[in-house]
Amino acid sequence: LSERLMGPVVAKARERMVIATKFGHTEYESPLAHLGPGGSRTYIRASIDQSLERLQTDFIDLYQHHTPDPRVPIEETLEALNELIEEGKVRHIGHSNYTAEQARRAQSVAKRLGLKTFVSTQNEYNLLARKAENDIIPAAHAMGLGFLPWFPLHNGLFTGKFTKDGGPENSRIMKTRQHLHADAPWDAMDKFAKFCAERRITMLEATIGWLLAVPGMSSVIAGATTVVQVRENADAAVSWSPTTREFTQIANLFPIKP
Repeated sequence: LSERLMGPVVAKARERMVIATKFGHTEYESPLAHLGPGGSRTYIRASIDQSLERLQTDFIDLYQHHTPDPRVPIEETLEALNELIEEGKVRHIGHSNYTAEQARRAQSVAKRLGLKTFVSTQNEYNLLARKAENDIIPAAHAMGLGFLPWFPLHNGLFTGKFTKDGGPENSRIMKTRQHLHADAPWDAMDKFAKFCAERRITMLEATIGWLLAVPGMSSVIAGATTVVQVRENADAAVSWSPTTREFTQIANLFPIKP
């Protein structure tokens, strides 16, 4: 759906855009499931053609494997993706939700076969979910992969619109994911809100600014449901950067959970 919605926009200004999309989510039933597993050559070739049609473009800048697929050898996935690069349908390839071990194996296989390898990884990472710092982030940094954190605002919790007493009634958290609100460390959140107020910045600006200051971060994947939110996210990416001391202060408020 997001590709179809973006298609008319892409068609009008393709040269000004870097388009990234994904294929092969193993947790959801795909309309292409009859073609085989999401990491298979047949599935990948059908998937890219449909994405190109929906996006109204003839190439994707970054084509990403959504989730590891244990049903398919990584050799087959990489070979299929390299075919797309050779055909000009894809410029670069990335992966999502890979562990450090899976990322290293993919790089090793690509090197052994003389193939172009993944250039980026997408993984969950935010101030309340920092386990990636012990696994995939250092691995990605060592391999020269760009890191794209998803769920950066913890489903909107770090937009500054929530307190321990609640938040917008029409928000996803309050409607279907109340556990995220109930489980939040509100003492730390309140201290973070005070930190932001002292600097006259929003919690959104501080959160995205902190994430982008983490070594190896390429961008931040922040969802939005309105045009205003899209603009706020974009503005936050360039409006504030923490000093080394401020970066540490924020990190200390939200230590890595065991």
